[in-house]
Amino acid sequence: MDDVRSFADTRLVWHCEASHEMKGDELVVRPRPGSDFWRRTFYSPVLVKDDGCALIAPVSREATMEIAFTLGAVSQFDQAGAVVRVDEETWVKAGLEYVDGQPRLSVVATNGVSDWSTQPWGSTSLRLRIHKVHPPQGAAVVVEASSGAEAAAWQLVRIASLGSEATWGMGVFAAAPLANQEGCTATFHSIEIGEKKPTSHDPDLPADHGGR
Repeated sequence: MDDVRSFADTRLVWHCEASHEMKGDELVVRPRPGSDFWRRTFYSPVLVKDDGCALIAPVSREATMEIAFTLGAVSQFDQAGAVVRVDEETWVKAGLEYVDGQPRLSVVATNGVSDWSTQPWGSTSLRLRIHKVHPPQGAAVVVEASSGAEAAAWQLVRIASLGSEATWGMGVFAAAPLANQEGCTATFHSIEIGEKKPTSHDPDLPADHGGR
């Protein structure tokens, strides 16, 4: 697989294209108010949304994607980051989300219904590394995060099953879920999608492991 190393790569295509522009090598996205990715869980009335903007390339085998970006949030739930998409019911989004007054490192894994995890993140910038892996028990995504410093170590954030080893879309996304709240921006500094790299978490259990 030839690496994707630029937002100008023609293999990257839009899902729900939003206002955007290139500034040098960087991609600046302004998501539409009221846009989101979410499926059913928790909220009332039931929330099913698949209209966030995403710029994704097809990936048919094991791979690693690395991105760096900065979120310019103005409203509750403004968000941006990396997305892995099989179809409208099967996807993972990972990145920064402005929740209850602070930026949080956020991951939503969706297999029919959405499962959300967050943790505090003391910055509006983030580096993410997303691995598409095919162990015998089924395809999975591994999410790792790092601060903006190039030398900062990767830390494991989430492992999630996506079931299908079919072609996935991998790329970047942004959303601004509150209607009538304009002004969110996401500046994506870099993207690389290529051969799978080792993760920071060893998948091999020791022989005396009691099982998980």
